[in-house]
This record gives sequence, C-alpha cells and structure tokens, in this order.
Amino acid sequence: MEFIHFIVEMFPRFVFFYPFIMSLVWMTGALLFYLYRERHESVDFESIDWPMVNFVVPCYNEESTIIETIRYLSEMPYPKKEIIAVNDGSIDGTAEVLECLAGQYKESRVIH
Repeated sequence: MEFIHFIVEMFPRFVFFYPFIMSLVWMTGALLFYLYRERHESVDFESIDWPMVNFVVPCYNEESTIIETIRYLSEMPYPKKEIIAVNDGSIDGTAEVLECLAGQYKESRVIH
C-alpha cells in the first residue's frame, strides 16, 4: 500500500520534470555539437558537382496554370535541372502553351 502511495505521489513530479530535464539534455547536446563540429566548417556550394534532377509535370487541360508551374520550377535555385512537361491528350490549349514555354525556358522539354 505504501508503494502505491509513493507512485501516486511521485507521478506528477515525473510528468513535469522528465520533459524539462530531457529538453536541457538535448539543448546541451545540440550546443556542444555546434561548437565542436559545425561552427568551423564552411561549405562552398559552387564547387559541389550537383546531380541532375528531372521534374516531370503531367499536364491534362492545364492551360490556365501550367505557365505559373513551369515558371516556378525554372526559378528554383538548383543548378542542374530539367523540366519535362508531359501533355496527356489535353483538349484545351495546353499543347500550344507548352510549346511556347519550351522555347522560353531552356531547361524545359515537352512530350506529347
């Protein structure tokens, strides 16, 4: 009976103090990691040989939104990218818009 009383009495303290103490442990670990590992390391992003990334954009009757989509993808700051717009038999003017965009953005291609 005394053990149960001890558990009931200690449980609220545990619920409060355990997350508090563990957050201090994690913050201390993060601070030490930053001070000893990351602070002195500098990365030259221009010298990295980035892998090629292809964005495949399926297009079906997207005449009103495809210009914005291709523009946002082309403005991404990733150096090696290719945008492949796949026209899936659109019945609106999507094909004409995609052909115009392929001439406008050098990293984009169109597949009909």
